Amino acid sequence: MNIEKNMKLPRNWFMTTIGEVGIVASGGTPSTQNKDYWGKEIPWITPSDLSKYTKKTISHGKRNISKEGLHNSSTKLLPKGTILFSSRAPIGYTVIAQNELTTNQGFKNLITTESLSSEYVYYYFKTLKPLAEEVASGTTFLELSAQKFSKLPFPLPPFDEQIDIVAKISELFSTLDCVDNYLIDLKNKLLTYRHSILNDKFKGKWKHQKWENILNIKNGKHYKGIENEKGKYPIYGSAGIINYTNEYLCNENSIIIGRKGTINKPLFIKEKFWNIDTAFGIEVNQEILNPKFFYYFTLTYNFLELNQSSTIPSLTKSKLLKIDMPVPDLKTQNNIVIEIEKSFSII
Repeated sequence: MNIEKNMKLPRNWFMTTIGEVGIVASGGTPSTQNKDYWGKEIPWITPSDLSKYTKKTISHGKRNISKEGLHNSSTKLLPKGTILFSSRAPIGYTVIAQNELTTNQGFKNLITTESLSSEYVYYYFKTLKPLAEEVASGTTFLELSAQKFSKLPFPLPPFDEQIDIVAKISELFSTLDCVDNYLIDLKNKLLTYRHSILNDKFKGKWKHQKWENILNIKNGKHYKGIENEKGKYPIYGSAGIINYTNEYLCNENSIIIGRKGTINKPLFIKEKFWNIDTAFGIEVNQEILNPKFFYYFTLTYNFLELNQSSTIPSLTKSKLLKIDMPVPDLKTQNNIVIEIEKSFSII
């Protein structure tokens, strides 16, 4: 660990270790065979409780233990403000105890003194994962011992500076949240604008045709193993192929529409590909239809309207073939494609 040498500290700071700035406490698990140890008043936290957990503090996990469970196991009652640091499966989850609670053995926890800001420790612990994994050991999974956790370096500023650092981090994070919200709002507006562009381009009073007259829809196949022409063409949506035959080979500039599951997000594929059974591969009659024109039309169509399944959304080939769409002359189609792509480029 070269962090002590590499980290340049301000004059009034000094480098110490985690074990020197507070009390390191591990957790434990009461016997699961004794029902009296579980489901009572004391919160009990495991690393899985912190999976996808984004808050700074935590008050409880999925399970509670009783006072009997506390006194008959190695877990400890941690005071409010204790910083939890997961030490295995995985290493690096960090959160502050919002109230008294306990943890399982998957944590190394720091009970702070009055000279430490819990939030300062929390933010520092958020940076510790690489260093903690470097000193951890284990064959099945990495685990950080209490001894090694205690010896990890800790940059200690005066208490007032800890408070200032926390305030500055909070200010910056607040700014980032505002930017995130703005970008999300902007993205939604651009998607709406993009959709309006597409809809506008297909409003012309042109001749309409059904898909059954202008398309070749291929059902696809469930592929399990590879027998010939290995690797010649990509496979979309599956891991292997039983038998490469032209029946399931789609030409360049074809469109994929999901048959099961994701049915409302068509894809335009420029190269030849093998088609699978969870999607339809659609080839257009290029004598009367520009493939890109057709693709952009599919982006305006709500295929969920054709779904008749109450569980997994699905489409049938017969339903697709009955879809009616505008088909102007090829020159008009080409111009519409150019206009759409110019607008998308601006977006």
